[in-house]
Amino acid sequence: MFSLNVLFRAFDPINENYSFDLVNNHADHATFTKDDTNYRTTLAGEHHTYETRKSFRNLWQYGIRQVQARARCASAGVEEFTLVQSQVIFRHGARTPVRVVPNVEEAIYDKRIFGAVLSHADYDYEVLDRDGGMADPVEDTPFHKQYAKEGQLRGGMICGQLTTVGMHQCYELGLSLRRRYMHKYKLVKEEYSENEIYCQSTYIKRTLESLQGVMAGLYGVTELSKHKPKFYINYSTEEMLYPNMFNCSCLKEIGQHAHTAMSEGSNNAFLMKEVKAAIIRQDLVCRVTHGLSLPSELEPFYEELQVQAPLDMVQELTGKPEDRAAGLKLGLGRFHHMLITNMDVATRGNHKYKLSLYSSHDSMLIPLLVAMGCFDRKWPGYASNIAYELWKHNKTGKFFAKVLYNGEEQRLPGKDVLIPYQEFKDLLAPFTVSPSEYKYLCEHTRASIEAPAVEYSLRFDDSKLEGGATNEVDSPLPPGM
Repeated sequence: MFSLNVLFRAFDPINENYSFDLVNNHADHATFTKDDTNYRTTLAGEHHTYETRKSFRNLWQYGIRQVQARARCASAGVEEFTLVQSQVIFRHGARTPVRVVPNVEEAIYDKRIFGAVLSHADYDYEVLDRDGGMADPVEDTPFHKQYAKEGQLRGGMICGQLTTVGMHQCYELGLSLRRRYMHKYKLVKEEYSENEIYCQSTYIKRTLESLQGVMAGLYGVTELSKHKPKFYINYSTEEMLYPNMFNCSCLKEIGQHAHTAMSEGSNNAFLMKEVKAAIIRQDLVCRVTHGLSLPSELEPFYEELQVQAPLDMVQELTGKPEDRAAGLKLGLGRFHHMLITNMDVATRGNHKYKLSLYSSHDSMLIPLLVAMGCFDRKWPGYASNIAYELWKHNKTGKFFAKVLYNGEEQRLPGKDVLIPYQEFKDLLAPFTVSPSEYKYLCEHTRASIEAPAVEYSLRFDDSKLEGGATNEVDSPLPPGM
């Protein structure tokens, strides 16, 4: 008895690319793709018979019809919904270390290599404050002065500086956004318009430059050079793109309590005196990212740091387990409020911006993932990003939210990929706060904050966050790691 099966390997209904296998009971095998004018066969043993050839040939068109039918079904599912809006927050690209590990040989970051200007990301842009006024020079900001104060690194660069590697990572992120939001879903046009896209960054040079790189990948420098796009910033006293302990005494207190608990519980002998695990890790990751060798005395602990440092950072940024709901509410609340406000406006059809980009830090992405219950205990890499998308069902008019992390659709705890919009709002509500409420909460003691006890993370055991890996007892980590 001769039989033959169609085994579908892959298809993309948007671009109509497909690939399938035909396999018979004699293990004869043929692979077809859309662009094939003829089938290819890989035959087993002596079964390359006339019957085999004839069956494969006759089923060529049958296989094509089957794959196209599947593609039409998938396309129909996609066409049931329209993408209305997307808001993307991302970490800056690769940089030099914000601090170097003392008493360890410093890496050489050659300015001629890592500080070069990339022509495919080089164009002019304006930096404006939220009121639309010209911002002060970024070189005058406290963060930039602090990095400059650290002195030059070996090779001529300064601490916390975006490198050519980082700029290219952000350019690649822009290309991926272009493929999704211009080519695939037609959310924005290929011609830049400040009425379609909104760009905001923390007021730190590497995040502004990272936003520059993302926009270059999204639109191309030729297009952007015609318009001089506008990048908006908040000054540090009003910043909401990282948990801002500088303007919230309550959040600072939560961080200090967590920091003290970590210091008292430290039992990791491999860490050097007065150096945080996160600081050591970021120095080592910078070296690896730029192809530089690790110091021999720290290389054995690299993998352990990759495991411990993210857990330390969660506690550093959001507080001890009993404080975490309040820490997340104050650390993320205003950003979530802006996010939901923008979505609410879009559901009413009054939104101005179809795509919003926020250039930020790992110190923001980590708690955002924790709050949604999808933190995988891995430190977000350079140019990592979270996309919050708003979709509309074409027949019912109902709205749904979808979350992507580094381009991968996320299934939030107990939810499908597409979440009814009200359910999504309810999910973020415990960690959402209006600007006026934020100010009130920040001015009161930690004990007075009431935040619902909800399941904000299901990916790891909070007990693992009790003991940290640091011996330093001082202020919490600064934002902008």
